[in-house]
Amino acid sequence: MFTRGSGRSHPGRVREQNEDNHVVDDALGLYVVSDGMGGHAAGEVASQLTVDVVRQTIVAGQAIRTAVANGERPLAELAALAERAVLAACAAVYERAREDRRLAGMGCTVTMLLVAGARAVLAHVGDSRLYLLRDGVVYRLSSDHTLAAEMSRAGAFSEEHARTHHFAHTLTRSVGMQLAVAVDTLELALAPADRFVLCSDGLSNYLERDELLATLTPAALDAAPDGLIAHANASGGADNVTVIVVDVPPEAELTNRARRRQRALEAMSRSPLFEGYPLRSRARLLACGRLVSFKRDERLIARGQPLRSLFICLGGQLEVRASGDPPVTLNAGDAFGMATLFHERAALASVVGAAPGDVLELERSKLMRLLRKRPRLGVGTLERLLALVSRNADLV
Repeated sequence: MFTRGSGRSHPGRVREQNEDNHVVDDALGLYVVSDGMGGHAAGEVASQLTVDVVRQTIVAGQAIRTAVANGERPLAELAALAERAVLAACAAVYERAREDRRLAGMGCTVTMLLVAGARAVLAHVGDSRLYLLRDGVVYRLSSDHTLAAEMSRAGAFSEEHARTHHFAHTLTRSVGMQLAVAVDTLELALAPADRFVLCSDGLSNYLERDELLATLTPAALDAAPDGLIAHANASGGADNVTVIVVDVPPEAELTNRARRRQRALEAMSRSPLFEGYPLRSRARLLACGRLVSFKRDERLIARGQPLRSLFICLGGQLEVRASGDPPVTLNAGDAFGMATLFHERAALASVVGAAPGDVLELERSKLMRLLRKRPRLGVGTLERLLALVSRNADLV
């Protein structure tokens, strides 16, 4: 077991019934929060059915999880398993509501963390949340699927205004309201002493700032969920509240692959292309790319070679060598091959390692698929690319 979790659920101070359900299974590396809706007992039925079906699907897919943990299969296969689990739950809730008219209109949220060795994936629908506390910084890894949040992401108003907007709790996606649903997934490399917090909106409604989690969460794992639930109830307790806290031990041994991906995420934050991007955006970009290590004097690209990718130097040093011109040095954070995102062409120069390091290769077709799927991320990235291209002639 690479992680250990602790979870609690409470009806809150106002509601008599608790429609939340959750799973904490260290052996499976599975942690799930589901917040039911639908009135009467329907919400509880939806969330219970969801966590049951998700767990059954993950149990059936243990061969995939084991292979990913051993480095025999890519992390994308674990993300696909998590997505299948949510879709299976969605279909099960939808069919149950069709069979029993008393349950018509029921649905729920689902937020899942699935761990395989030193890597993990998030699968998410609705407005329950997943946070990561790493090195004293709080990162929100999930995006709320509410009408107010969607309007905020589209630029209609600020995120602060979205919290109190009358559409703040109107879900745009949920499990079971239709036969299928779009599932957000995110691939992650774990780090020693990471702490994850999964929660229903019964807690997040009382977090004015995400940073509050760092001060509200007791250090002891078993006490942490109770501490957060106590904060929610002391702040009003208007809704059911469920909290799962998951810890990676400080002494955890990471694989070389996990360490490289962790360093890559940190290096991306220093690149002009990705500076200021939230961790979840950098993780999505990293997941659609390929990390390539290079040695001194190793040729990464030959002049005249067809180019289909954008490259970002994440460490070490590179030289761009064009015939008759002095070499140009590229350091961590520098990008090259930017024009290939607009059209495929041959390299104008060679790129050779000057000091050992890594580059992130983002293939045009994969990157464009991600940017189309994430329009806000796409617009921001393309704006930065255009600014860089306009300031610097493309060297390669």
